[in-house]
Amino acid sequence: MNSWHDIQFPGLPAWLSGKGPPIKGVSAGGKKLCLIRTTSGIRAIDARCPHAGGPLEAGFLNEAEEIVCPWHRFSFSPTTGESESGGYFVNCYEVREADGRLKISIPPKKKWWKR
Repeated sequence: MNSWHDIQFPGLPAWLSGKGPPIKGVSAGGKKLCLIRTTSGIRAIDARCPHAGGPLEAGFLNEAEEIVCPWHRFSFSPTTGESESGGYFVNCYEVREADGRLKISIPPKKKWWKR
């Protein structure tokens, strides 16, 4: 069962209202994540590019609102995590916003010996 984690950082209400860069690096449930503010809502994905480990929080959004890795320009959908670059993908996490607060759902860590 997934667990929900509160996300807090200075300036969160302003960020939610559209101020500042649309990408924000955060931690939740022992994971480093990127929050992404898009026209369709707030999304959360893994913070590292699976291609070469680039910091996605230092990336940018392209015209399709995909997050683009600053190292090699691989782009990922913040909704599906899919990339058209080399078959790579990032994990996406459910985000809930209510009353100026954010919660992110993190699945339990899988044991390497279990499927």
